[in-house]
Amino acid sequence: MFYDQLMHLCDRDGISPTTLLKNMGLSKGSLSNWREGKLPTGEMLVRFSEHFHVSLDYLVNGTEVIGALTDDDREWLNLIHSLAPEVQRDFKGAMRLHADLHQIADREEQLRQAK
Repeated sequence: MFYDQLMHLCDRDGISPTTLLKNMGLSKGSLSNWREGKLPTGEMLVRFSEHFHVSLDYLVNGTEVIGALTDDDREWLNLIHSLAPEVQRDFKGAMRLHADLHQIADREEQLRQAK
C-alpha cells in the first residue's frame, strides 16, 4: 500500500520517484523493497508525510483524513512556517484579533438586520 501511495503522490506532484529518493538521500533499491510490501523506517515515513503534506495514515494505508489540507491551506501553512517563531506568535495573535473583530461586526450586522 505504501508503494502505491508513494507512486500516486509523486505523480500528483509531478516528481519522479527516483528524483524524490535522490533528494531525500535514499537509494533506488528502496523502491524494490517497498514494491514488495516493506515499509520505510518511521523517520522516513515522517519525512515523506511532511514532504507531501499528508498524514501518516494516508501515506501508509491510503485512508483519507477528514479535513485534509487543500492547496490553499498548504499555501497558508507554508507562508506561516516561513516566518521566524516569534513572528509566527505575533501573527497568530493578530489573526485571532482580526477574526474576533470580524465575528463581532458580523453579529452586530445580524442584530441590525433583525430589528
